Amino acid sequence: MLRKKLKLTDPSDQDAGDNTAHPPEFSLSTFINEPKVKLPSTFSPVPPTLTSPHFAINTATAAAHPYHLISPTDVQPIVNVVQPQESVPLWSRVYQLEQELCQALLQIPLPSDVAATYNPIEYAAELHLAYMQRFLTGHKPVLFLGMNPGPWGMCQTGVPFGYVPAVRDWMQLRGEVLKPIGELAVRPVDGLQCTRGEQSGQRWWGLYQELCGTPENFFRNCFVFNICPLAFFHSSGRNITPAEFKVSFHQD
Repeated sequence: MLRKKLKLTDPSDQDAGDNTAHPPEFSLSTFINEPKVKLPSTFSPVPPTLTSPHFAINTATAAAHPYHLISPTDVQPIVNVVQPQESVPLWSRVYQLEQELCQALLQIPLPSDVAATYNPIEYAAELHLAYMQRFLTGHKPVLFLGMNPGPWGMCQTGVPFGYVPAVRDWMQLRGEVLKPIGELAVRPVDGLQCTRGEQSGQRWWGLYQELCGTPENFFRNCFVFNICPLAFFHSSGRNITPAEFKVSFHQD
C-alpha cells in the first residue's frame, strides 16, 4: 500500500516560544482504518412528493405500498390535457376560421340593395367538407384566392369556382346540398343536379384538368379558396360582390 507522510516543519527547528498549532501527520492507513458510521436498520426511503397542480397521487397505490417509488402509472391527471394545435387537421382549423368569419360578417348591417345572403359552407357543408378533407391535407406552396361564391359555382357545390361537372366528375365529390335560408326564386340552389354552368369555373378547372390530368396532381402543391365565404344577391338575382359595398361596410 502506498503510504505518504507529510511534515510541514521539523520540531527541532521550532523556537521554544512558538506555540503555533500544526496539523497532525496524515496517513492513508489512518483514514482507511477509521470506523464508519452505519445507517440504522430502520431506515426507509421516503417517497418523493409531486408538487405539480396537474397531477395527483393514486391514493390506492399509496395506501397499499407506503414506500413505493412513484412511477408514471401512479399519477392521474386532474385536468384534461389540451391537444397541441398541430394535432388538429389543417382542413378542420381552416373550416373553423371560415365559420367564425361567417358569423362575424352576418353581424354587420348589409347595404339595403342586398335581398339575400347565401352561406354555402353551411347548407352545402357535406360537399364543402369533402373538398377540404380530400385536398387540404397539408400546407400548400401555392394558394389561389377567389373573391366570393358565384351563383352557379360555389353556391351550388360548396367548392370555389365549383363548376358542377368538374366537382362531380373530375374531383369525384359527393354530398347533399340543402336549400339556403331566404332562397331567391331567380337564384335556385340545386346542388350537383344544377344544369347551369359557371363560366369562370369551367375555364379554371378545365385548364388544370388539361394541364395536370388528375386532381391529385393539381392539389399536391396548390389549393383554391375564397376570401369571403358568403354570396350576396340583389332582388333581381344580380350577384353583388364585396367590392361593390360602400367604404363603411369594408371598415366594419
